[in-house]
Amino acid sequence: MPPKVRQIDIKIKNLQSNLKIAMITDVHIGEFLQKDFMAKLVSDINLAKPDIVVIVGDLVDVSAQSIGDFLDPLRYLRSTYGTFYVPGNHEYYHGIDGILEKISSLGIEILGNKNKKIASINLAGVYDLAGIRFKHLEPNLDEALTGRDPSLPTILLSHQPKFIKSMQQDVDLVLCGHTHAGQIFPFGLLVLLDQGFLHGLYKINDKMQAYVSSGAGFWGPPVRIFAPSEIAILNLSKE
Repeated sequence: MPPKVRQIDIKIKNLQSNLKIAMITDVHIGEFLQKDFMAKLVSDINLAKPDIVVIVGDLVDVSAQSIGDFLDPLRYLRSTYGTFYVPGNHEYYHGIDGILEKISSLGIEILGNKNKKIASINLAGVYDLAGIRFKHLEPNLDEALTGRDPSLPTILLSHQPKFIKSMQQDVDLVLCGHTHAGQIFPFGLLVLLDQGFLHGLYKINDKMQAYVSSGAGFWGPPVRIFAPSEIAILNLSKE
């Protein structure tokens, strides 16, 4: 089953103009899902005519050497401002340096602990928490937010939502994946205990919200029960 396109309306304080972000996470391209699946995702995203495309980790589940042309459809993503990516934990398991090189070569910008002013927002990203365990490409929020324009809203890409619990600075919106919305009931309860979030839009405090996507693909067994996959179209407007 290809993922459904899900529309989510989000109000952001101080947003100067409406912005449409197409978001995918947890595609897990590899053994089961390959080039055809990637091409269908790209085509569905392009139909939505987004301003920005973000890929929030766990894009691949094999090494850069084994990936062949599975990711090539990503070259054909169309949006006003481009495609931005942060890695998830699975990229670390399969040799993250090679994978980042491959993704870069497809014209996708990697926001590893950095930010960029795009349209009327700061778009920032952190490396994944797995980097702490691997002692390589560790997430660093201070570095990711250095030099951002304080007058503009900030959107942060962070693969695992539990990163939010460790954040010492607020942003306006955090975009995460990782949970697969539990993928197979009742695993959701375990995911919820580990991550603190499962799926959907959360209000973290007066300033900060988070959207946790259920992901576009699947991990492990090719099954999803009560946890439909999605391409999230985030329609941002001024609060």
